[in-house]
Amino acid sequence: MNNVLHLSITRDANVGLVLLAAGMLGVYAECCAPGRIAPGVLGASLVVAAVASLAEFPIGWAGVLLTVISFLFFVLEARFASRGLLTMAGAAVLLAGLKMLIDTPDPALRISWIAATCVAIPFAAITSFLFSAAARARCNKAVVGQPYILKESD
Repeated sequence: MNNVLHLSITRDANVGLVLLAAGMLGVYAECCAPGRIAPGVLGASLVVAAVASLAEFPIGWAGVLLTVISFLFFVLEARFASRGLLTMAGAAVLLAGLKMLIDTPDPALRISWIAATCVAIPFAAITSFLFSAAARARCNKAVVGQPYILKESD
């Protein structure tokens, strides 16, 4: 009975999509703050579970390409100040890519609009914020040396 429940959960493309998004954020958190073991291990485990779940479905390569293009838009938003235009385009392309990710004629096996929206919009917002924060951190000048040390008052 328990194995049947496990198989029915992992055979859902929506669950695989959520596992993939959570795993990628965990791996990204580990890359940003190395040394914390839990986000990387948990993220990698979730990515492996998502790949195992999504491997049972026919993958639409147009969806994969659109998903990669959406990440390109997020990186470009961090690089150039477009006032959120590239982020919105990236979110729209990510939503379309996630919807086209599973290529099957049966609509019950595809990723639902609700799941794609609930993953794409927050993932786009988090990714855009983290990329722009990293770009701002690179632009800030490092202040070191004697003139920048605060003097203690005696």
